[in-house]
Amino acid sequence: MMFWLFLLAQHVAVLSGQQSGFLPLHSATAYPVPNITFTTATGRSLGESLTFNCTVDVLDGLYNINVNISIKKNERLVASATGTGDTTAMITIDSLRVSDAGDYQCIVNITQPDIDYEFNGIESTKVILTLPTPSVVVEYNATRHLVDGKLAEGQFLDIICIADISQYIDTSVSITMSWRRDNTVLTNGSDFTISPPVMTNNQYIGVLHINSLRDERDNGASYNCSVSVTPNTPFIIAGNDNSSAVTFTVARFDINHVDISICIPSVPVAGDLFNLSCVIVVPPNFVKSLTSVRWTCDLEASQDVTSENNDATLVPVVRNGNIFTSVLMLDPVKTTDARRYYCQATILVFGSVDRTDKDISVQISSPSVSIVADPPTGPIYESTGYSLTCTARVNTTIVNTPVTASVVWTDPRGNVIPTNDARRQVIPPTGDNNYFVSMLLFQPIDTGRNNDEGTYTCQMIIDSGNSLIASSQPTNATLAVTLESLPLMTVNFSSVGSIEVGQSLTITCTIETVERLVVTPLITFMKMNDTEVLPNLNMQYTITTDDTGSITNYTLILDPVRFEDAGMYACMAEFNVTGFNNTNDPNTATYDYQEASDVFNLILDFPPVVVTMSKEHDDRLYAGTSFFIKCDILLDPLVTIPVTVTNQWTRDDTNVPMGSSDATITESLNVISALHFSATLMFYPLDNADDSGMYTCNVEVTAPNSYIYIKNPSSNANITITVIATPRPAVEIVTMGMAKLGEEYMLNCTVTVVDRLIVSPIMLWTKKSANNVISIPPVLKNVSKVKSSLNLIFRSLNTSDAGLYTCEASINVIQISVVTRSNEFSSIVLQIPIPFANISQSRISNFLAGSNLILTCDISVDPNVDTPFTVNLTWNMTDQQIMNNSDMGNNGHPDSMMLADTDRVNISSIKMRSGFNEYKSTVNFTTLSSTEDSGTYTCIVTIVPAIAYEYQYVMTSDTIYVNSSFTVTDLTIGGLSASPDSFLGLETSCLDSNPYDNFTLTCTATKPTIVIPNLVVAWTHNGTIVTGAVTTTHMVENTTTTTVTNALSFSNSRSSDSGTYRCTASIAIPDSTNITTNEESTVTIRSQSLPVPATNVTATPGATTAALSFIIPNIAYTPETYSVKYTGAILQTTEATSIIKKSSSNISAINTEFMIMLTGLEEDNTYAYTVDSINCLGTTSTAEMSFRTLPTLPAASPMDCANITFLPSNVTLTWIAPALRDQNGAPVGYNLTCINNNGVSVNKLNATQTSMSTSFTITDVMPFTAYTCDLSFINVIGQGPSTQCTFQTARNLSYDSPKNFTSIPDQKSVLFSWMKPTSTNRVIISYNLTVTNLDESKLVTFIIELNSDERKTHKIVDGFSPYQNYTASVSASTINGAGPVAITEGRTLPDLPSSPHLIVTPVAINGLTIAYTVPVLNETTINVTWSPPSHPNGDITGFIVRIATDAITSSNNVAFAHGKALYTLIYGGLKARVPYYISVVAVNQVGVKNSATAIAFTKADSSVTVSPSNVQAMRIGDTIVLSWDPVTLEEAKGFFVYSIRLTPHDGSSSSASRQTNTRTTSAAYDTTSVNITDTKPQLAYTVSISVLLLTHVGLIEGPAFYISLTMSPTDGGSTDQGDAVLTIVMVVSMLIIILLLVVVCIIIVALHRKKFKKCKISRTNEGYSLMAITHASVAQNNVERINEYLYEPTNDEAVLQEEEETPVVGDSVDVIPIASCSPVYDTSPITGPDPSLNQGENERRENEEYENML
Repeated sequence: MMFWLFLLAQHVAVLSGQQSGFLPLHSATAYPVPNITFTTATGRSLGESLTFNCTVDVLDGLYNINVNISIKKNERLVASATGTGDTTAMITIDSLRVSDAGDYQCIVNITQPDIDYEFNGIESTKVILTLPTPSVVVEYNATRHLVDGKLAEGQFLDIICIADISQYIDTSVSITMSWRRDNTVLTNGSDFTISPPVMTNNQYIGVLHINSLRDERDNGASYNCSVSVTPNTPFIIAGNDNSSAVTFTVARFDINHVDISICIPSVPVAGDLFNLSCVIVVPPNFVKSLTSVRWTCDLEASQDVTSENNDATLVPVVRNGNIFTSVLMLDPVKTTDARRYYCQATILVFGSVDRTDKDISVQISSPSVSIVADPPTGPIYESTGYSLTCTARVNTTIVNTPVTASVVWTDPRGNVIPTNDARRQVIPPTGDNNYFVSMLLFQPIDTGRNNDEGTYTCQMIIDSGNSLIASSQPTNATLAVTLESLPLMTVNFSSVGSIEVGQSLTITCTIETVERLVVTPLITFMKMNDTEVLPNLNMQYTITTDDTGSITNYTLILDPVRFEDAGMYACMAEFNVTGFNNTNDPNTATYDYQEASDVFNLILDFPPVVVTMSKEHDDRLYAGTSFFIKCDILLDPLVTIPVTVTNQWTRDDTNVPMGSSDATITESLNVISALHFSATLMFYPLDNADDSGMYTCNVEVTAPNSYIYIKNPSSNANITITVIATPRPAVEIVTMGMAKLGEEYMLNCTVTVVDRLIVSPIMLWTKKSANNVISIPPVLKNVSKVKSSLNLIFRSLNTSDAGLYTCEASINVIQISVVTRSNEFSSIVLQIPIPFANISQSRISNFLAGSNLILTCDISVDPNVDTPFTVNLTWNMTDQQIMNNSDMGNNGHPDSMMLADTDRVNISSIKMRSGFNEYKSTVNFTTLSSTEDSGTYTCIVTIVPAIAYEYQYVMTSDTIYVNSSFTVTDLTIGGLSASPDSFLGLETSCLDSNPYDNFTLTCTATKPTIVIPNLVVAWTHNGTIVTGAVTTTHMVENTTTTTVTNALSFSNSRSSDSGTYRCTASIAIPDSTNITTNEESTVTIRSQSLPVPATNVTATPGATTAALSFIIPNIAYTPETYSVKYTGAILQTTEATSIIKKSSSNISAINTEFMIMLTGLEEDNTYAYTVDSINCLGTTSTAEMSFRTLPTLPAASPMDCANITFLPSNVTLTWIAPALRDQNGAPVGYNLTCINNNGVSVNKLNATQTSMSTSFTITDVMPFTAYTCDLSFINVIGQGPSTQCTFQTARNLSYDSPKNFTSIPDQKSVLFSWMKPTSTNRVIISYNLTVTNLDESKLVTFIIELNSDERKTHKIVDGFSPYQNYTASVSASTINGAGPVAITEGRTLPDLPSSPHLIVTPVAINGLTIAYTVPVLNETTINVTWSPPSHPNGDITGFIVRIATDAITSSNNVAFAHGKALYTLIYGGLKARVPYYISVVAVNQVGVKNSATAIAFTKADSSVTVSPSNVQAMRIGDTIVLSWDPVTLEEAKGFFVYSIRLTPHDGSSSSASRQTNTRTTSAAYDTTSVNITDTKPQLAYTVSISVLLLTHVGLIEGPAFYISLTMSPTDGGSTDQGDAVLTIVMVVSMLIIILLLVVVCIIIVALHRKKFKKCKISRTNEGYSLMAITHASVAQNNVERINEYLYEPTNDEAVLQEEEETPVVGDSVDVIPIASCSPVYDTSPITGPDPSLNQGENERRENEEYENML
C-alpha cells in the first residue's frame, strides 16, 4: 500500500496598515509587500524524499535589505536562511516518515536599517499523512495436531494473525485485531482466548486460541482476522483495514482416537505395594480432561474397585501431554486382588467411553516357617519319643483367600521322609488359613540301628486352587538334632514327717528316667518283712508322674504312724525298649534294658502324753467376776493299751484348794474319752486379795508293765493369773441427732462395768429447767453383762424440751463387799430457726408507669416453736427503711424515709395468716411512678423468744432479709403504623383507573391494657388536623393490649389530595412524662398521559422463533398493554400482531422488562417490527427495527443416490441436492458414511465433504462386498436427515485369512478348526490346509472342498505320535486364487513313557538264562545304571528306582536332567544272601507305565539246604510230566536252577552204564513243571530234582528228591517186583529225611530269632536315598524307533534293557549280546526264560507309589 501525502497549504495575504497581519514597523512610506511562497515537492509516499521551499521575492523599491527566513515545525526550528534580496530557505526529508507529518511555518523577517523598515510575514502548510493498509497473514501450525491426517475434536489450536506495517511509521499507533468465525465476532470466553497483538519490529502478531475444536462448529468454518491501524497523533489519517482468513477440516471425535491399555510390570507378591497403570492416550494437544476413570472388576461396572476394596486407592489421574495415567494402588496387594480388572475412561463432553481389561495374578507371599522341637531344650536321648513341629504362618491380611499347604521333611542325609514311615511319622499340614502345622514324630528316636542325629529341614509351600493365584516360593526351616545315649534310671527313697507312733510320715520311692521314654518302667513297691506288694498292704498310697513322664513317685502315706507300720520297704524298677510303641518291630527295635532299686527301714518311738493349760479368757481379771482354769490331757489315738491318768493342782507350789480359805474355788477331773481327760479349777468370784499366782497341772500316766516302750509316761503344764480390784462404773452420755427444732433427738446414758461381773448396776435420769429438778422416766432401758443403757428419746424437738439432764449409776458386790457409784450431765440448748420469708409481686413483669403493683412479704415460723415469741418486721427500699406518713412521727428513725405519695403507696401492719405461726405484710402501689418507685425492696424479719426462755436454753433466731427488685419504665406506644406509607394514585378519569383513583389511610396504635390512661390517635394533612373514623378495641379475655385505629377514606382522587399525612399517638400519665409518637404517609395523585414508548428493544432470533425483549421505563397512566407488529419473508408480507403482554398491577413500577415470543417464522429470513404500548388514552410505538432468523438443520435428504461404477476396490457415487426450501441455511457440503453388511465401517469414509459436489469416489472398499451408505446434506448448522444408497463391489482375490484358526490335539491326531474369512471378496470354493510334523520333518497338504455355506470348518489329521510338535497353515481360495494364510502351532498330548534302558547282565546257568542282574560292587552295594526311554511321550520329570525284598520296598526318586545320557544310583546297605528286586520306571506329566527290572544278589549262599517239595511225576505215553512246589530265591539265597536227572532202569548193573544213560536237564528257578519227552515206555525210570545254586565259587547242588516211575501201562510188559520194592523203600527213606530236615530248620530258625531279639542291629550302613523330582523342560528327541521285543546295544560292555510294551526283560533274546562285565556265569547259548511272576504286582506297586508321590 502506498501512503498518500496530502498537503494543505494556507497562504496568508500580507495587508498594509491596520488590516495586515504583517505590518512594517515604520510605515511613513508605503512599500509593496514581499511575495512569500511556501511549497512542497517530490514526496508522494512514505520512504520517498520530500522538499520544503520557502522563497521570499523582494519587490522593487527595496534595497540594502536583510532577509531572514526560518522554517519551523510545531514551533521547532528545522531550517533557516539569510539573504539581501530574493532568498529561499529549503529543507529536504530523504525518507518520509509518519513523524514528519505536522504543521510547518515559514517565518520571514525583512529589515532595511537605512529607512527604518521592517517586515514580518508567515506562510503555513500542513503535512497530513494517511497510514498504509497493513498486510495480514493468517496461519496455523497443525503438524503435531493431526489425527489420521486431520484435526480432531477436543484439540486446542492456535491461529496466528501476522500484520506487517510500514517501517516508516515511527509514531504511536494502535493496532486492533478482531476475529470472526464466518460472520460471528469472536470474544474471549469459554470457547476462545484472544491474545492482544504483540509488536516485534514493525510486525504485530496476535493469537486466537481455540480452547477445544468442535466438529459442528469448526469443521469447514472460516476464521477471519481483521487488522486496523489507528494513529495516536494529529495530522495522521487512518488507512484501510485489511483481513485474511483460514479454513480447516475438523474430524468428529470418536473412540478410535483414544488408545487405552493396562500396564502390569510384574506379578506382585501378596503384601507388596502394587500399582496398576491404566494409560489413556488421546490425540495430541487434546484439551478436554477425562470426565472419569473407573476401575471395576466386572464388565457391567456395577461397583468401583475402591468401593469394594478398602486397600485400593485411586491415585488422581496424571496428565503428561496427551497421555493420561490412572494408577490403581493396591497397598497392600492381597490374594483376593487376583482377578480381572477393567479400566474405563469417559470423556463426557463427547459421550465417549473406552475400556480395556486385564487379568492380574498374585503370588502368595512366602510364609514364616519355623521348627520347634519337643522337648525344646535339653539333651535328646535315644529310645525316647521326639517330635519336630513345623509351623508356617500365613499373613491372612494379605493372603485372604482359602489356601492349603504342602510339606516336605528332609532328614540329615538329604532324604525326603515318606509319609508312610512307621517310625518317623510325617503328619501332613493342618490348620486354617492363618497357620499350618506339620509334625515329624519319632517313635522312638534312635542312635543305634537308625542314626537320627543331624539337621532336619522342613519345606512349606502355600498353594491355592485359583489359577490366578500363584503358589508361594518354597520356604525352608532347619533344626539341628543332637542325640545322646540313654542315661541310667535311678531309684531313691525319701521320707517326710515323724517316725513316732501317731505322727504323720510319708515315704516316697522316686523312679527317674529320661523324658518321653517310649516304654513305661515296671515298678515293684513292697514291704519286705511281710513280703507284700504295695496294693496289698492296705495302706494309703499314691502314684504320681510329672508332666514329662520322666519322674514317677510311689508315695506311701502313714497318717498316723501305727505300731504295725514298722519294717523294711523295698522299691524296684526295670524297663526293656523293644520297638515302636513297645512292640517287637525289628525295624525300630533299640533293645535298651535297665533296672534299679532302693530300701527304707522304719523304726518307731511311743508317743508322749500331751498336757495343755487354758484359761476361760485372756482379758484382765477383776475382783467380783467369775473365772476358771482348764487342764487337758491327750493320749495318742493309736494307744489302745489300758492306762491310768491322775492330776494335782498347785498355786505357787502349794496344793489348791485348801479348805475354807478357798471357799470360792472348786476343782474337777472329767474323762472325755479313753484318750482325752480334762481337769478344771473354778473361781466364783475372783478375789484380788489372795487369788493371784502361778497354777500348775501335774499329770501322771500309768500303763501295765508289759508295755515298756513308753519312754515318757508323765507331764505337766502351768499358767499364771493376776486379779485387780473392781473399778468404778463408767457413765457416758451420748447425744444422737441434731439439737434443732423438729429433729429427732436422743440422750443415751451408757454405764460400762467389767465383763463377767456377777451383779448389775442401778441407773437414774433427772432434768433441771427453770430452777426445777424433776425425775425423767426412761424411754428405753437395756442391761447386758458389760454395758447397761438408759435412753431419753425426743421424737421431735420443741422449744419446751430445752434444759439440763443428769444420769447416775451405782454397783454393790456382796460376796467381796464392793460398793461404787458415778454420774454424768448433758444440756439441750435450742435456737429458734430463721423464719421462712418471701416477697411476692402481684405482677412479675411489665412494670410500666401508670400500672398497679402489690408487694407481699409472707413469714412462716417453725411449728416446733411452742413457747412465746415476737415477730419483728421492717421494710427497706434501697437499704433505707420506709414507712407510712402516719408512722413517721411516732416510730421514725433518723435514717428512715417516707414515701412520696401516701395516697398512691400504702404499707400494712403485720397480720396473721390462716396457718399456724404464719404472718404477712404488704406494700401497695396503686399507680407506679417511673421516677420514684424503681429500686430494691427488702423485707427484714427476726423471731424473738419470751424473756423467761431467752435467758438460758432458747435463743433468738437469726434475721432474714428478702429482696425484690423492679424497675418502672415508661411505656412505648406499640404497633403505630400508617398504611399505606405512600400511595401513588390517579385522577379519576378512565374506567380503567380503578382502583388507583380512591384510597384509605389507616393509622393504628396499641398500648398495654394494664396502663390506665387513654391512648389518643389523630391525623393531620400538611399540618392541618383532619378527622377520621376512630375505633378502639378494649381488652377482652387473654388479651394484653388495647388497639386504637383512626381511618381517613377518599372515594374520588383529586390533585389537591396529594401531600403528607401525619398520624400522632399519645398517652398522658399522672406524675410521669407524657408519651407521644407519630408516623407519616405520602400521597401522590398522578395526572392522565399517553404511554411511554418502550426502550432497550432487543431481538434474539431463533430458526422459526424470535424472542423480543424491551423495557417500559414507567407506567404513564392506568395499567398498559404491549404487543409487537411485524412483517417479513416472502410468505409473510401481511403485517402480524404478536400476543399481548400486560403491565404490572403496580403503576409505580419502573424499568420493567417484558419479552414477547414470535413463532411460526421462516428460517434465515429478515423481519421488520415495532413495539406498541397502549392505555385508555391512546397508543405509543417505537421506531421500526429488524432482525434475521437463524438457519437450522436441513429438512430433507439428498435424492437419487446411485453407483455409477462397478469395480472391486473403488466406486463413485452421485446424487441430487435437496430442494432449496428444505436446505434451511447456507449449504456447506455432504456427509457420507458406509458400512458393509457385516456392520464393519469402511475406513476413510466418515469425512465431511466440504464442497458442494454431488459425487464422491470411495477408494477403500473391499471386493465382492455389499455396502449400505448414509448420505446427508450439511448446511451451516449441521447435518440433515440421511438417505440410504446401496451398492456391491466387484469380485477379487480374498485378501483376508480364515479366522479363529485353532487346533485341538490328542495323543495321535489333531482336530483343526477355522472360521470363514471376514472379507472374502467373493465366494469361497475351498481351503488349503498344510500340516507339518516338526519332530519327523513331514509335511502333508489337504485341499478341502467347500460344498456348503457353513462358516466353520473342521479337519482331523492323523499320523502323530504322543508329544510331537506341529505347525499348520490354512488359506481360503476363490475362483481367482488363494488368499493369505492363517497359522497355528501346537503339540500332541503326552502319553505314558516307555521303559528306561537299564544296564543289565544275563545270569546263565548251564546255558539257561534265568534272570538279568545289575553290577555288584561289593557285598553291600550295587550299581544301578540306566538311560532315558526311547519314547518319553512327554516331558520326563524323573525316575523312580525301587530296591525291594520280600518284606521291604525302598523308593528312590531321581530327577531328570536334560541332555544327560546315563543315570547311576550307587545303592548300599544291602545284605548278602538276600535277593533284591530292582525296577526303574520313567515319570512324565502323565504318569508311569513300563519298568525295566533286574534281580541282584550281592553274594549268594555257599551251601544249599533246600529242595523242591510236593514233587509229583506222571507218565503219559513217552512223556514224563514232572511238577513240584517252587523254591524261592529267598529260600535258596542265590540264583539257581532246578537240576533234573532221568535215569532209565534198563537192567544194567553197572553204575557207569546208568550214568551214561542218564539224561540231565535244567529248569529256571521260577519253573514248577517240565515235560520230559522221548522216553521209552517199556523202561522204568528214576527221576531226581535238586537245586543247583550259583555261588562265587561255582555251582553247588543241594539235596535231591527222588521218585521212581514204573514202565508205562501201555507197554504191556512185565514189572520187576524188586524194582517196585526198591522204589517204595527209597520213597519212604526220602520222606523221613525231608521230615527230619524240616524239624531241624524250624529249630534253627527259632533259635536264630530268639538270639536276634537280644542283639542291637546297627543301621550305619543303610544307604537309602531320596531326591526331589525336578521337571525337565525339553522332551527326549531323536528317538530311534525299534520293533517290539528287541533290544539294542548301547556299548561294548553292557546291555541296555529296553521295554516298550514288554513286562519282563528277555521276552526275546535272539539278538541280546553277552556283556563282558562281571559276573559272567555262563557263555552257553541263551534260551528264553518264562516271564517273571512278580511283574504284574511290581507294575501295580509302581503305579500306586507314583500316585502317592504326586
